[in-house]
Parts: sequence; structure tokens; C-alpha cells
Amino acid sequence: MNSFKNDFELRRNIFGLGSILKASPIPDFVAQKLPEMLNQVSLLAIKMHQERQDTLKDNEEHIAKGGKETDSDVSDGEDVADAIEGEDEEFADSDEEWKEQQRLFAKLGPKLHAGGKLTQAEMDEFGVGDDDEDDDSDYDYAGGEAALYDSAADDVDELKFLRDTITMVRTQDEARFQNIMTGIAKPDVRNQFDNVMGSVDNLISKEANVT
Repeated sequence: MNSFKNDFELRRNIFGLGSILKASPIPDFVAQKLPEMLNQVSLLAIKMHQERQDTLKDNEEHIAKGGKETDSDVSDGEDVADAIEGEDEEFADSDEEWKEQQRLFAKLGPKLHAGGKLTQAEMDEFGVGDDDEDDDSDYDYAGGEAALYDSAADDVDELKFLRDTITMVRTQDEARFQNIMTGIAKPDVRNQFDNVMGSVDNLISKEANVT
């Protein structure tokens, strides 16, 4: 399980295993697996903490450089001129696109407003109904990436959730807490996990200061 690499996979499994740790009542065969579940979630939490630390370091270095990718991003007048020229070209492109949209609305608007149907020639002229691999609204908003990854959990910090979960278990049932903690058999892993849980608020605070 510690082979997960993507952030969303780590978060999803931390939330899932953490929820099982605090679930009550649970079947006996599940209760017997709680120590191993904690061991697995501890490894995931350590990995997630390291990834967030690395991201935080990159962001801090980015800010220290004034928001530039490198120290020489826009260092010469020539670079600035090129950047301005590129922006002018983008503006010209967007202006032409806007004019084309106005032409479309002027020609087809009255017909559509009256409930008329477009002819094939009109659809071909303005590209109406063309398939676009990069623009599939039905996929994006009904069953695509937005539906797959957006959830209420996006606003919940996974490490804070895990820390609060373990704290709740210990407060409500000390014997259960001691039992599940036996799952972390390696002292170095236990020390790393304790450090991660103890530094959650500090990490969140630092991340907030660089976003």
C-alpha cells in the first residue's frame, strides 16, 4: 500500500483507513486488522508529509526569487520586449475571436431566438456542433475529472484528520488506542509518525503563508 505516489491516492487512503480506525462498532475480524491498518496509514502519512514538505520548500524558493522560475527569467530589456510582444499577439487573437463571435450572434441569433433550426451550411460556416477533443462539457461536468476528484474532502487536511482521529480514539478508548498502536512495530517508523502528527499545525501554518 505504501507504493501510492499521487497525492489524491495518498489522501483517499488516509481518509479511508482513518475512518475505519475510529468506526464503532466494527466486526471482530475487522478489529483484528486495526493494528496493521494503522501501520499502513502511518507509512502513507509519513510519505504525504514529506511530499508536502518538498512542495513547501519549492514554493518558498519560488517566492524568494520574486516569483520567477529562475534568476534569469526576465533579466534583459530584450526579454521584456519579447514578453510584451507576445501579450500583444494574444490580445489580437482574442480580439479577432470576439469579432467572429459577434458575427455569429448577429447572423444566427434572431433565427435561434425565433425557434428556427440551423441549416447544415450555417453549422459548417461557424463550426457549430463540431466535435472537440479538448471541450467535452458532458464529460467534464457530469462524469469526468471534475466529478471524479472534486469532493467535500478537498477542504479537509488529511494529516490533521488522521491526528484528530487518533486523538479521539485515545480519548474514548485507551485500550483500543494501545492495541492499534502495536501495529507500528519499527521504532524508527513510530518516531517518524509521532513527529508527523506533532507537526501538522506547523506545516499547515507554513503552507498558508506561501499561498
